[in-house]
Amino acid sequence: MTDVNDTLARAGALIGAELTEGADLGGSRRSLTLRAHRADGSSVIVKAYDPGQPYAASAFVREAAGLSFHSGGPELLGADGDALMTVMADLGDWPSLVDRLLAGDPAAATEGLLAWARAYGEMGRASLGREDELDALREKFAIDGDDDPALWDAPKLARLRGLLDGVGITTSAAFASEVDDLNVLSTIGPRVFSPGDICPDNNLLTGDGFRAIDFEGAGYRSAYLDAAYVTMPFATCWCVFALPAEVVAAVSDEYWTALLGRPARRGESEGVRLAVVHWTLDMLTWLMERAFAGDEPMGRGRAVVSSIRQVLRHRLDTVATMLDGLPAIAAVIEALRERTDGWPRIERYPAYTTDSYKPGT
Repeated sequence: MTDVNDTLARAGALIGAELTEGADLGGSRRSLTLRAHRADGSSVIVKAYDPGQPYAASAFVREAAGLSFHSGGPELLGADGDALMTVMADLGDWPSLVDRLLAGDPAAATEGLLAWARAYGEMGRASLGREDELDALREKFAIDGDDDPALWDAPKLARLRGLLDGVGITTSAAFASEVDDLNVLSTIGPRVFSPGDICPDNNLLTGDGFRAIDFEGAGYRSAYLDAAYVTMPFATCWCVFALPAEVVAAVSDEYWTALLGRPARRGESEGVRLAVVHWTLDMLTWLMERAFAGDEPMGRGRAVVSSIRQVLRHRLDTVATMLDGLPAIAAVIEALRERTDGWPRIERYPAYTTDSYKPGT
């Protein structure tokens, strides 16, 4: 457990200013995130990673390098690899995209979604051909424990197969081969810089526009992996509900137009399809054991949230229409859908269930 007073002292020394009044902003168990104040009353955000948590070192390197690489995030004021600590500018208190999606104004929610897609598309476009620059920054901040694993390595695939076996679904060598083939997503499509976890709560809708704030997973990856967040929606997030089909189409077009100057073409849509398959199986490794043990909210302490069974069932129903050419994966997904047929179905985001929402607007 990271000590608040020690964290403030180290962070203050890092930026040459005494820091006080560290207010815990919450977040993942991987780090302690504080809003702290300088003597002049201005504030900064301090993030101290717990070295005892998995991927802490990697998250530190990715965040420090990502904030240095991308000028649209919070300004990086200091980084200490020994302490696994970053200090960044405080952008202030603003709503995030999830605040709009969980509220009752569909026009504001759609405006926020389009801003989200446009921001990440523009971020990707500005990064095309600059991967060496990020590599140099990662080398600058590199420490032991920084890694960049494959989408599907042998231990992860074995875990997935074991979880499926635990609910009575035996997988074949063909299934393992099809999942392993999803590693092609590391090499196909435009390679773009992404903060990684581009969920609706990892941003601020500021007076100066959309700002991403979480760079713990920052790096280059296929644009298909980001674009799939629109289709699913929001692959790795707690704040998952359903979106109307016409909203998904508009937001997808916004992303691809910002990235490439046009909507997605057939080959790019195929890449997104594979990315949805990847993210669905990836989330099975996180959610399936809990979901089969019992239902619970996706986010504890949240007033409006789907349950893990609702989200997992929604993922299965979404991907079931995207499995042409993947017969072994299709068989596993269908078996899971049979076993989860009685689970509750997901609802739409509250913004799109109000009387004021009219399809096509």
